[in-house]
Amino acid sequence: MEAKPWHRFYDYNVPTTIRYPCFPAQNLVHIAAAQFPHKVAVDFYGTEITFVELRGQMLRLANALGRLGVKKGDRVGIALPNCPQFVIAYHAVLSAGAIVVNMNPYYTRDELKFMIENTAMEALVTYDEALPTLRPLCNELGLQRVIVTRLALHGRKRE
Repeated sequence: MEAKPWHRFYDYNVPTTIRYPCFPAQNLVHIAAAQFPHKVAVDFYGTEITFVELRGQMLRLANALGRLGVKKGDRVGIALPNCPQFVIAYHAVLSAGAIVVNMNPYYTRDELKFMIENTAMEALVTYDEALPTLRPLCNELGLQRVIVTRLALHGRKRE
């Protein structure tokens, strides 16, 4: 690899490049669930989801997406804030072979409309508080497959 101008500012022990694993990102969840099944993967305001629970929820959603007709190469929007459902949805979409279209649920109607149209989105995962903006937009654009969640806590409370 050729030297870049910023490399001269690296400490002596910082590599200029690293080797990335050659497998899909969602496999990291499978590996962690196998090696550390009961370790906490997600902690959301004191509610915890372990790696094995995350893997199970991810696979259930991936299967549900498949039953809804989502197939390899389809674009699936995720309009969720930072929450456990985002982590689950992100890995589930990848597990279904689809492409994640990350959307900020607080975008304006026009920004969301542009993203839905521009990406040829096939499905959307969002949450109930975004429905006042997204429901009429999905109806207008004919987006039939919309999965809605709530930001209620669904894990064990940390003691």
